Order: sequence, then structure tokens, then C-alpha cells
Amino acid sequence: MPTMLTDSEAQQKKNTSDREQSLADENARLKRQLAEMSEELAITKKAALCSTGQCNGG
Repeated sequence: MPTMLTDSEAQQKKNTSDREQSLADENARLKRQLAEMSEELAITKKAALCSTGQCNGG
């Protein structure tokens, strides 16, 4: 037999679900940002090596 939620319980469940979705969205955004920054760092490191004559052409 299904349990009926009170209005308060239903609202709390919705708020939790909304919060979890918000956190998942933020997590995805931060992962994308981390990937972009990691790529930029790799490019910067390579450029720094090449500018000091330590670039191996790769």
C-alpha cells in the first residue's frame, strides 16, 4: 500500500531533488571548466618551454 506524503514532505522531497539537480549541474560545469583550464595549462607549459629553446618539436 503506497504511503501518502504530506504537503510538507512532498515539498521537502521536491526541494531535495531540485538541490541535487542543481549540484549535478554545477558539478558538470566545474568538470568542463577543469578540462578547459588543464588544456590551457598544458599549452602554456609547452609555449614556455619553446620560448626558452627547450621545445623538442612535439
